Amino acid sequence: MTEKDKDETFDLTEEQNTPEPEAETKASAEDSEGAVEETGETEPEEESAEQEPAETASAEEEPEEAQESKGVKKFFKKETVSLAKYEEACKQLTKAHEEIESLKESRLRLMAEYDNYKRRTQREKDHLYSDSVADVTKDWLPVLDSLERAALAVDQLDEDSDEDMIQRTADGVALITKQAAAVMEKLGVREIEALGKPFDPVYHEAVMRADASDEDIEPNTIIEVFEKGYIYGDRVIRHSVVKVAN
Repeated sequence: MTEKDKDETFDLTEEQNTPEPEAETKASAEDSEGAVEETGETEPEEESAEQEPAETASAEEEPEEAQESKGVKKFFKKETVSLAKYEEACKQLTKAHEEIESLKESRLRLMAEYDNYKRRTQREKDHLYSDSVADVTKDWLPVLDSLERAALAVDQLDEDSDEDMIQRTADGVALITKQAAAVMEKLGVREIEALGKPFDPVYHEAVMRADASDEDIEPNTIIEVFEKGYIYGDRVIRHSVVKVAN
């Protein structure tokens, strides 16, 4: 064997004995896994997962007195706010009750005043009517006295009465008529003009129609008055009963 052959043989042996890098890496990883399995140690992630429950447990293991004091403070804080709202609501309710009572009293007072007003108004109406009747009667009493005297004078007339006595009685009746007209005028009652006036259904009542005897009389003119009509202000007391020309 030559020297050259020896050298080639030696190089081959070295190449076979030199391990590949990948094989060494895999071997080291397997060795580390085996070491972990043998020692029973865990990875860091597992340790952090175990620490979380431990912290929770430590929080739960806080003294009960501290927890109770926190709860009491929280409870009293809420209770204080609720009490303030309750007191405010009570004040508002009391104020509302007072307003209701005030309204009730004012309503009752108003009703009493209205009842008094109605009674007073009714009394005034009754007094007004009675006063009016008394005033009108007082104005008509002289006319009634004159009528009584005229009636006595007529009773004294007979077949032997002279014309002078009859004339005086007739003049007395005429004076009574004027006296009655004066009383009516004093009371504000006026006679409705009718004779020779155009017919007006507001003031006149036609009970008869006839041809006018005079050609100068226009149609629908009143030619005769059966009963006089009277008016007070704008109110018709009685319509004039008339005859109207065709």
